[in-house]
Amino acid sequence: MTRRMPAVALAAVTLLAGCASDGAGGGGGSDAPAPAPDACRTVLEFRAAAPEGEPVRGLAGRGTGTLPVLVYLMTGEDTATAMAAAEEAARIGGPAVPALAGVLGSKAPRGRGWAAWALGEIGPAARDARPALTAALTDPELRAAATEALRKIGE
Repeated sequence: MTRRMPAVALAAVTLLAGCASDGAGGGGGSDAPAPAPDACRTVLEFRAAAPEGEPVRGLAGRGTGTLPVLVYLMTGEDTATAMAAAEEAARIGGPAVPALAGVLGSKAPRGRGWAAWALGEIGPAARDARPALTAALTDPELRAAATEALRKIGE
């Protein structure tokens, strides 16, 4: 069951984002703007092609439109999925920095350490995240990851 959970989570996020498989959206009565059709198409195509148990690997190759899904999965309870999502976000590189800095600065109980790690993996292109990483130094749970990320990012 744990191997299927990431696929279930991915299905849930596409539904909540209004990415219904029929393309009609699924926003219900929400005041949130509808997601961009390209982002929905990207996520749905990926879901259809993802190998069993590997619904995250390869999302970076689909572009920045997958960042909301990666952030969602990075902050989930499944450690392997969160780690894979952080790896994919890091592969996106510089365009992922604002989303990762947002996770780092959030109060989300999970994912903040993975966001710091991913920012470090991005390296110098993540310089804009230095303020968020510096603020994270005050959190004992994030201090080591933030220190390492700042070292990798450099001056």
